[in-house]
Amino acid sequence: MSQDVIGVDPARRPRPFGLRRRAGAALVVLALAGAGVYLAGRSNPPARPAPPAAGQAERPTVPSQQVIVDLAVGTTSAYALIGRCLVTPPGPCSQQLLTSTGDGTWRTTVPDLPAPAGNDGGFSARLVVGDDRPTLVEDDLGLVFPVEGSGYGRLPLTDSGAVDKIPPGTVVEAPDGTVRLLDPAAGWRYRLANQPPVGTVRAVARNEETLVAVGERGSAVVGAVSHGGQRWAAETIRGLRPGPLLLRLAAGRDGGAYLLVGRETYPEVKDEFTELWRYDGRWRNVTPRVRPRSASSLVIGRDGRPLLTEETGGVWRLQPDGTLLRMPDAYLEGLRVKPGYLVTGPSGLLLSQGVDPFDRTALLSSNDGANTWSVFLPV
Repeated sequence: MSQDVIGVDPARRPRPFGLRRRAGAALVVLALAGAGVYLAGRSNPPARPAPPAAGQAERPTVPSQQVIVDLAVGTTSAYALIGRCLVTPPGPCSQQLLTSTGDGTWRTTVPDLPAPAGNDGGFSARLVVGDDRPTLVEDDLGLVFPVEGSGYGRLPLTDSGAVDKIPPGTVVEAPDGTVRLLDPAAGWRYRLANQPPVGTVRAVARNEETLVAVGERGSAVVGAVSHGGQRWAAETIRGLRPGPLLLRLAAGRDGGAYLLVGRETYPEVKDEFTELWRYDGRWRNVTPRVRPRSASSLVIGRDGRPLLTEETGGVWRLQPDGTLLRMPDAYLEGLRVKPGYLVTGPSGLLLSQGVDPFDRTALLSSNDGANTWSVFLPV
């Protein structure tokens, strides 16, 4: 399965591959104390740790703030981009790339990359994978940093001409209401010559050669499907009112798709779960009658069933009978960890970040569709 999950709302700009709010809004200091978890840095500076035992190396006492900036899943490996800033004294920020084969362990294979000059912890890079090769994309700087051997390259992000089919190794996106294809390794961004006939593109997803796009055309919401990006079959999604604030679109390996819709009914809920639509040759409203009030992410698991997460943490799976099943949370040393924003990719591995209690600093991975989780703290 090759699934690019991209919700494109020009006003909110959720990023590709899932974690798309600016990282650094709520940084936490993490340290490990024995077998437990030590949280610090929220109100008072952490106390100096006890002297190390004989023969044990002393850990540095200068803490750093860190946050998971972005996650991505390729064919054989998964990737996590970690942002770090020195706390005392205030110092520079850096970005670290972690790699995993999906077994729950993570390692570094390239040196840290300095964050942009003047960065204050509001990390803006996104992590994309083309041909199973990770690349950091800094849209604000117009630069890409593809991983090359044991280091990074540095290339300008350049808008190129139009293409009539999907080039190999590209990532689908729609940053300006049109479908574009990013070649992260080369820094080229192409415009798809035959745009979907949906008006302004609000969401786009890809699975192998299948593209699915949803947009607003006049007073209608329109969905379109293409195999290869050359011809589109468009259909008005009847019953779906235009103007939703949140759209998340995920494409499945069977050529179908799910569309998550959020509106603004509850002022205390940021990512509302208003409607869920399914495409299986036609668009159908499959919104469960009983559902959580929020849903911040949508992916399709290996079994073809959609998975959603609440903005306060917790994964739900749509069952064959149309109801939602609350999936188990993760656990670390007996402490419950609620998964947050979900990310997946061609391998089908699920990645997430712990929302509670780690405030988006714990890495979660699942190989069985969110039935069980591995937890890793990148300290």
